[in-house]
Amino acid sequence: MIKIREKIERFVYSGKIQGPGSFGILKMIKYVAKAVDRGKIVGLFSYLKFITLPKKTVLISKPFVMACFVNSKCNLNCPYYCYGVPDDSHLGSQYGGKALLGGCRNMTIDDFKKISNHEVFKNSLAAIFSGGEPLLNKDFFKILDYAGKKFPVIHLTTNGTLMADYVDKIIESPLTHINISLDAYSAEEYKKMRDKENGKELFDRVVKNIKNLVKKKEQNNKDLEIIISTVVGKLNYKNMQKMIDFAKSLGVNSLNFQNIVGFDNGELEKETLMIEDQEVKDFITSLKEKNSDFHVTYPRILSKDKSIRGCRQPFDSLTIDADGNIGPCSVMVPNPNNNFGNIFKDKDVWNSKEITGLRSSLLDGEKSLGSHFCKDCTFLNGKIF
Repeated sequence: MIKIREKIERFVYSGKIQGPGSFGILKMIKYVAKAVDRGKIVGLFSYLKFITLPKKTVLISKPFVMACFVNSKCNLNCPYYCYGVPDDSHLGSQYGGKALLGGCRNMTIDDFKKISNHEVFKNSLAAIFSGGEPLLNKDFFKILDYAGKKFPVIHLTTNGTLMADYVDKIIESPLTHINISLDAYSAEEYKKMRDKENGKELFDRVVKNIKNLVKKKEQNNKDLEIIISTVVGKLNYKNMQKMIDFAKSLGVNSLNFQNIVGFDNGELEKETLMIEDQEVKDFITSLKEKNSDFHVTYPRILSKDKSIRGCRQPFDSLTIDADGNIGPCSVMVPNPNNNFGNIFKDKDVWNSKEITGLRSSLLDGEKSLGSHFCKDCTFLNGKIF
């Protein structure tokens, strides 16, 4: 195993791969080398089969992504974010400032060891950590260290407000990606999107933390993708170029724009970017033409044409909480009330009646989705299979 890994790494660092797109190829090969080192060869071959063969409702392959909600507690209370809660209360499955998570408890290192060693995750290639705010979990860096022994790709989503005390630990950890939420290029805009009363102080803190992380990454030659995520809707989409310029100035690797999706929240639904809005389409097209030198993921825009459907997540991912409750995607997250099962209580949750039924509906498209929760999700905009 080690000899194979060393040969791959020597090939990567020898500079033999050059030309357009070589940066992406180099990253891919480095992750392949990590996968080999962690005994994930079966997972790699399974993934290659998965991305090339037609999708089925019952899958022989195991999930390639393990998405862990390590808590539900958050130090912020954003109006459009549905997962975090300001305390540990069990709020059930609601939206619009209330949590979909069902108040999942803090995941301990023992919980994570038990989960990550479960049969269902034996071929998983990536571990994604979110919450709540993961940095509020006292075991989080122990969890990260253990994850580094098992997964080639390790991804953290954070609001960035608490990073000041953890920058050195982040640099020393096996993290490969960190996704930091920053919804504006200025304090005034941030106040509109996040916190009217404390917006300036929070904005300044997050920006300072990002700059410090970028500096420490460069000083330590850390192989870490630093990503900024920004929520956009009709209220602020015309600020996207300013946000791109700001992200570039901070020295991060990429910027990820996310469309506001209201689901059952009528006020938020009014802000959702729609593909039928020609002005929005033209504006985003112009941005793509002007910013080819920087990696930007543009927002998925919803369409009134419900026949344009397709989602990959229930076919390659499972979300999970500390108690083993699972969800099929990053939107229908772990919740004991959602009926998708529990890896410690139920047999073969990966091919359960509920999840195979969801896959079947997604493959059938609009005629099966009806009023399903999926119908207003941005991951369903456009054919991605």
